[in-house]
Amino acid sequence: MTKVKAPTLLTAKRKEILEQYAQEISKEYFGEHELIKPEIIACDQGITYSLNNYNRDFKGLIHYRNRKFHVYLDTSLGSTLNAPVIRYSFAHELGHYFIDEQRAELIKMGVLPQTDSIMLSITLFEKEAEYFAACLLMPRNRILKDISGQEFSTWLIYQICKYYKVSQTAAFSRYMVLGDVPIAMIFIFQDGKFDHKISSAKFRHYTLKLTEDGYIPATSVAGRYCYEGNDDFKTDNLLAADIWFNPKTEEDALRVYREDCLVQQNLNRIVSIVYEVKF
Repeated sequence: MTKVKAPTLLTAKRKEILEQYAQEISKEYFGEHELIKPEIIACDQGITYSLNNYNRDFKGLIHYRNRKFHVYLDTSLGSTLNAPVIRYSFAHELGHYFIDEQRAELIKMGVLPQTDSIMLSITLFEKEAEYFAACLLMPRNRILKDISGQEFSTWLIYQICKYYKVSQTAAFSRYMVLGDVPIAMIFIFQDGKFDHKISSAKFRHYTLKLTEDGYIPATSVAGRYCYEGNDDFKTDNLLAADIWFNPKTEEDALRVYREDCLVQQNLNRIVSIVYEVKF
């Protein structure tokens, strides 16, 4: 018998519902300028939690037993509740609790199936909880005020990281949903092997210019880092479209992109943030 794969599509309508729910929760517990603290929400809901080193077997895990919920948080990448990875993991697990269908499954099974912590979420439950976490920690109305009238830059993203105590990847991902500048985030293993790409709705969907074996272009900023060890990400980071992409038209080939890079040593990968620059 052929095994049926679980659905993985997170629709725009479903995202709207999750975001509205997350925003209602943030407003219920916190003022407009207060930091969203998942532990306060958990305690009010009667959810207990513990922090321990679980050797990266998971970032977070919510468990149901004897009519009680408990969240386990791995401290391998952060040791306190203020650490961005801990905050995001906690918010993610709260997503499993607050989303009705997931809470019902938790009560039925005791625990939800886990995915590899360094890969993309591959189940619909994981994708929903991930999106819920972003909406909870970085509410739409707040982020829109923060970026209104602001030119996109890594400095703006760093300010979001600092204010909301989230990782750079989380901040970039949230901007991709709410910001005006089309962005692609390209995830790469440190040997130059392409992992995956996500992009904002407005980003022009070119195919990536990869080698036959799936390695990134050597002349990209990330390529220079992976193949030459060059970690100067601020020099020569304006690139022609055909460095990273296979443009479809002559007009597209004339576009210029900036590439900023984030090195994630703990995950053995690098993330390229690619966005078009207008002159």
